[in-house]
Amino acid sequence: MIRTAPARGGRSARDRLHLVALRGRRPSDTARFRKALRTLGERVVEQRKARGWTQDQLAEEAELSSVTIGNVERAEMCCSLETLFQIAAALGVPTTILLEGLDSLVSKNRSDFL
Repeated sequence: MIRTAPARGGRSARDRLHLVALRGRRPSDTARFRKALRTLGERVVEQRKARGWTQDQLAEEAELSSVTIGNVERAEMCCSLETLFQIAAALGVPTTILLEGLDSLVSKNRSDFL
């Protein structure tokens, strides 16, 4: 695995991505958010493997890079809605299959979303 050298401030590119995505959140929110990302990644892996596909095959079908697919599966990045829609379409599943229940992982109180 290639590691990026820490930039100014001693943080790697991956750490900076997480900091941008999690800015302004309480530590407990951050842990729940990361758990939701891991769950999303696990669901993508599950759906991909159910089809017997490699990351490269899914990337080709979704018209994304295999690096992006790997990052989503390992919860190393927050993907855009466009990327999520591309992955779901390539897998032939509705986005709800990938997202179901993630809101409850992120928020203890459903009214946080209202």
